[in-house]
Amino acid sequence: MRLGFIRSGIGAATVGVVLAISRPCPAAFGRSGDVSFAADRLMGFYVLDAGTPATYGDRTLLGLGLTPGFGAYTTARLGIDGFVTNHLSIGGSLAFWNLSPRGDGRSASGGLLSPRIGYAINIGDSFGFWPRAGLTYVNYDGDEELGLTLEGQFFASPAAHFAFTFGPALDLGVVGDGREGKSIGVLTFGVLGWI
Repeated sequence: MRLGFIRSGIGAATVGVVLAISRPCPAAFGRSGDVSFAADRLMGFYVLDAGTPATYGDRTLLGLGLTPGFGAYTTARLGIDGFVTNHLSIGGSLAFWNLSPRGDGRSASGGLLSPRIGYAINIGDSFGFWPRAGLTYVNYDGDEELGLTLEGQFFASPAAHFAFTFGPALDLGVVGDGREGKSIGVLTFGVLGWI
């Protein structure tokens, strides 16, 4: 059941990307003064090491892990970025969660805040590359961690002021409790709009 749902999500994303590449978009992304609003990491395929000896794979849909376990770095998040000059963006993303109940009957809650800087490169009328880098602060049930975040997101725009995003993401916990450790998003998907 879950595998069929994932396949249909991947199929819909593929159709959107093909449509975006095949039609020109009249409004280029990343101009000075643009502000983008995004739903980042709505779906993805991850290789995780959450601070334990075991490394496992995780697939997410709408920020929910489809395999056992929960990784804070893999959760869906809301993003906002402003373009201070053509191509150069400054912004961040934000997420909150409350998981209930866990295996021990307790709930788990937390959030993350991830300020970032990026540079959008238009490759064609409706396609481009938007690498971003920043820090991610995670608070998971009182445990705190600061991580380095790198994202190599491509964007494909089937209509003016709307785009699908997809690409790899890397999160490395560098300071703190080390509960999350690292997350390698082999392929993540999201959507964005801009004004």
